[in-house]
Amino acid sequence: DLLSHVGAFRNLGRPVCIGHSRKQFLKKLLGRPVDERVFATVGVAVAVALQGADVIRVHDVAAARDAIVACQAVLTGAMEPLS
Repeated sequence: DLLSHVGAFRNLGRPVCIGHSRKQFLKKLLGRPVDERVFATVGVAVAVALQGADVIRVHDVAAARDAIVACQAVLTGAMEPLS
């Protein structure tokens, strides 16, 4: 419930930090061990970024960043490379 309502927390006027990387809820959801939760972690990172999370704490920073940038580029049509 918390991860699907990031906007409600943003409405409180404070930065929102999400730290979901490889957490137990992903094991319950997918049945995968911790070393196989990278893709799920990236998926959640994209979802909370689209909701406006200010800080997203993950172990696999490059994978999460690339997925968020690519998703935002597709959604906005801004397909220019980052400098």
